[in-house]
Amino acid sequence: MGQKATRVTNNEKTLIEIVKYGSKIFTEPGVNKKAENCNRNIYAAALNNIFVAMKGLRIFERFGFDLPKEDSIEKISPSIVKDFDEWNFDISKSDWINSNSEEKLSNYIPLPQLLELLNYRVDTNSE
Repeated sequence: MGQKATRVTNNEKTLIEIVKYGSKIFTEPGVNKKAENCNRNIYAAALNNIFVAMKGLRIFERFGFDLPKEDSIEKISPSIVKDFDEWNFDISKSDWINSNSEEKLSNYIPLPQLLELLNYRVDTNSE
């Protein structure tokens, strides 16, 4: 499969395209089929190829402000946390489960549409 490579002439437009296509998870089944009832797919293998290709490339430049030098920040002595709960994500329950009490963290109930998408519409075949 070939890719189109062109020289960057408009930084803003190029950045928009990189962000748009570099993070696009869902695709419409067809240009003219944008109805809500259309089946959507997640092309995980293709998205992984994009992420692998972009790995190590400086896509975003920092902006904003500089933090003060470390010596001007109030020193906070570290402490060891000894009293904590351990939680593990159980994909079959779609929630974080407390290792000791079996309590669910969020009681999240995924919509049937989400379960259908995750269970049947993730294309992991790389071709």
